[in-house]
Order: sequence, then C-alpha cells, then structure tokens
Amino acid sequence: MVIGCIHWPSCLVEDAGDHYNYTNPALQDALYKAIPAIFDILIGQRSHPIISDYRAIKDDGIEDLKNVAKWQDSLKLPIFHADSILLPPLLEELMVRLRNLPYDIYKIHKLHVDTLVHGPGLLLSKVVVLRTCLHRKACDDNEI
Repeated sequence: MVIGCIHWPSCLVEDAGDHYNYTNPALQDALYKAIPAIFDILIGQRSHPIISDYRAIKDDGIEDLKNVAKWQDSLKLPIFHADSILLPPLLEELMVRLRNLPYDIYKIHKLHVDTLVHGPGLLLSKVVVLRTCLHRKACDDNEI
C-alpha cells in the first residue's frame, strides 16, 4: 500500500489478509515449528511463566473468555494486526490436538480446552510472533 510517496508496510494494515493477501513465510514457519512446544506447555509437559501467571488469575475465579481477554490485554504484548491473522490456524491445530488427547486436559489444569487455547495458547503464540519480529531465537521466548 502506498500513502503519498511512502510505501506503507502491509503488516500495519488492518485488513491486510483480505486486501493484500498478506503472508509472512518466516513467521508462518516459526509458528508451525512452535506448535509442539506450545502444546507441551499447555498439557503440562513443560513449564512456562505464562501458565503460572494464568493459573494465578484462574485461582481468583476468572475463567470465562471475556476475562481471559482482559488478562491478555493487561500483558500488553504488541504484534502487528496483520501478523495476528496468521494465528487462527495455529490455535485451531492446538484445539484439535488437545481434544484428541486420550485423557481429559481439564483434570490437569482445571481449565476447559477453549479457555486454555484462547488464553495461554494465544499468548504463547503472540510470544512466537514477537520473537520472530525481533529476530530472536526460540530459546529467548521465556525472556520475551
């Protein structure tokens, strides 16, 4: 998109996916490669500070998706809007994997699958986006 004489990056445009066929191969690759790690965090195989933080608010009785959104907003993890449109396929994959577990994930976290994916799962995905935009390695995720 061009505004005057300045080439405006398509990742800054709200409807970049619809109007500009926005893709980001490096980011899509990073998200795809992060699925196993995010899945392991969500099922409790790996620890991550986001899960600990989420458990703290969950213990306060906040589990519905509206309050999960407030929790995410309070953490202020800035990503470009166009990059956020690349997240739904990853979240859908996590949802499928969690629902196909041979045991009930609720017994581990006391969280429903939807809340787990759209809460900590989404935030972990945004960490991958931010890390990729900052040209950092996966080992830096905890620090981000």
